Amino acid sequence: MSLRIAFLLILNVYFCEAFSQIEKELVDAGNSRYQLRDFHGAIDAYNKAIEINPQYSLAYNNRGIVKARIGDDLGAVADYTKAIEIDEKYILAYINRASSRFTMEDYYAAISDYSKAIELNKNYAPAWYGRGVAQIQIVYLVGACADLKIAYELGFEEALPLLDEYCR
Repeated sequence: MSLRIAFLLILNVYFCEAFSQIEKELVDAGNSRYQLRDFHGAIDAYNKAIEINPQYSLAYNNRGIVKARIGDDLGAVADYTKAIEIDEKYILAYINRASSRFTMEDYYAAISDYSKAIELNKNYAPAWYGRGVAQIQIVYLVGACADLKIAYELGFEEALPLLDEYCR
């Protein structure tokens, strides 16, 4: 799980606009601290980036990832929501918020976020997969199977075991 989150932190860097060098350095410091499992140090670094630029969506998103990692899903959802308010096309913030909502067993809200990510990028397999898994939780297997099939066709091989289990 932590490897997935570390990947998301790194991937997020490529989805944001140009910001000042100081903000980037603070986010990089937060990412490094996260990888060292210094979660509170990571949050402090993201807080400083946000103080400098309250419109820095990447800092909110990454802080949300750390909060989710330490079990503060409500705080994580608030940070992802702020990132989305700043940049309503920030796909990874929708995915991350969906993941936290899923963890909180708010499956309908998770489905809504995954749906928005799909609307923004129909070829983003993790969104199809996530929505499919959430639909399994609410026992909407027709939709779940359709989404898992698309995720698999887009190359998300993790969907295959669920397709085999739920969609025969």
